[in-house]
Amino acid sequence: MKDFREVRTDKRQLLTTVSGVSVIAIFTYVALRYSQFKNVYGITREKLEVWEFSPTLKSLFLADHSHVWNRYSYRLVIDSGRNETQLFIGLALISFLVIGISGVRSKRDVRLSLLLGSVLVFITTIRVGDSSVFIYLANIPGFDSVRTPGRFMLILLFPIGLVAASGFDALVTSRHKLFQLLAVLLLVFMVREYSKIDLMRISKSDLNAPTEQMVERVSERINSANRDQFDAFFVLDDAEHNRFMLDLDAMAASQELQIPTLNGYTGFIPFGYENVTTCKDLDKMFDEILKIE
Repeated sequence: MKDFREVRTDKRQLLTTVSGVSVIAIFTYVALRYSQFKNVYGITREKLEVWEFSPTLKSLFLADHSHVWNRYSYRLVIDSGRNETQLFIGLALISFLVIGISGVRSKRDVRLSLLLGSVLVFITTIRVGDSSVFIYLANIPGFDSVRTPGRFMLILLFPIGLVAASGFDALVTSRHKLFQLLAVLLLVFMVREYSKIDLMRISKSDLNAPTEQMVERVSERINSANRDQFDAFFVLDDAEHNRFMLDLDAMAASQELQIPTLNGYTGFIPFGYENVTTCKDLDKMFDEILKIE
């Protein structure tokens, strides 16, 4: 007969095994489905693109959209992927994190497992100079997205939050009034840090205006000729519009006019042809697409 502790241990092992197998099965299914759609629709990403968007050590101090830290953040020079790798989590949260880590006293402490797992993920995704472990993972379906390294960093906020919360709890439950006061001050400062983040607010009318202009622009060109001769349209780059927003406006115009557009997701565009300003550029881009097929 097994005692209660042995039964509880067996249940935990069974639950851990089932959870692990379930995660692997779900990941495999999603990866296979992604690979299928990738082959059908020709979504491609060069390894160089994935490498460029991998965070660096400088990324840990990037906070361009924070009114508290942006003056220091802008002093850092990042060669590529700056907007995709803003990883500074705030000084207050870092303080709580350090306090939570300092409270680890046993190898069985769950915080130690969270810390070691986070360090492993961080080492896998970080880019140091020209070296990156993640570039080898880009061969696996689902890992070849340019934003995958940043998404792994986003996942790390969960264990970071748990360990930081334990640090806050250690200060609040301390017998020393000074530590309790420190917890309150850090919490107030953390609220201030996050309340001073620029969330890029835009009105609905301002958002729709470029789309309406795009519809008028495309309609004018099409109506000036025979509409039936247009199988699709493509809007060239110009200096006045952001490439990303221009593609979105073109896709919205395509839906409204019910005419296909060649503007769209950058994963469909061969690497090096993100900016198409002339018809010759467009011809070269199609030549590269034909080579891929």
